[in-house]
Amino acid sequence: MMVCEISIHLDYLSIMNGMFVGKGGELLRQLENECNCRINVPNRDNASHAIHITGPREGIEKATARIRAIAEKEASLSSLG
Repeated sequence: MMVCEISIHLDYLSIMNGMFVGKGGELLRQLENECNCRINVPNRDNASHAIHITGPREGIEKATARIRAIAEKEASLSSLG
């Protein structure tokens, strides 16, 4: 059985990239393992703001949902403070 892999990118402000990576890259590794995807988050110095996700469709959907939830949580916390 052949597994089809696709690739997408999500655009976020570069200041948010650290939230998606986590301390020492721990959150990023966890997301990659749970979603069976490769997630490339540019560093803060990179001009690109695009997070690239490659893997099976189901994994990409799961990773995208988790990344959006992290961004929404951070946005709501920053609007309170």
